[in-house]
Amino acid sequence: MLYIIITLFALMIAWKYGDWRHWGKYYPTILFMIVGNLIYGMKAPTHPFWLYHSHIFPNHISMILLITLIQYPCYMLVYLYQVDKSSHSKKISYMMIWIGCFSFIEWAAQKTGNIHYYNHWSLVKSLLFNSFMFPVLYLHYKRPLWAWTCAGIVIIFVSVKYHEVLF
Repeated sequence: MLYIIITLFALMIAWKYGDWRHWGKYYPTILFMIVGNLIYGMKAPTHPFWLYHSHIFPNHISMILLITLIQYPCYMLVYLYQVDKSSHSKKISYMMIWIGCFSFIEWAAQKTGNIHYYNHWSLVKSLLFNSFMFPVLYLHYKRPLWAWTCAGIVIIFVSVKYHEVLF
């Protein structure tokens, strides 16, 4: 039920605060986020860092699709629009708010048994990942090749640190 509530919330904030008129300029970054999450989703069944659990959805993959295809695009329509129109100091504050919100949602999911961690992953590591993800999403919006380079470095780092073969 938590993921239904979060999805409805994402749709509501996107409806109210998202820049729907200019969705096309955010579309490449939305796809960047979707690709990143689907790469994790393909890896997850064999060696997951976390798995989603729900009494409503049949499996982890259906949860990844809900989050990836509905929630993330909604969030990006709000996040990229708001962070782009902010001053430099407000950009940092705004990113920190999004990092905190995503981390809080994950904390709530963990406390309610809707997410479980595996293979040495933890909420702290998710917080660190979120701290990387939001600036890189904005970087992708402004300079996509730099963001792809950063993402590639992180994929290599995670692969080496956790002895993972992602592809």
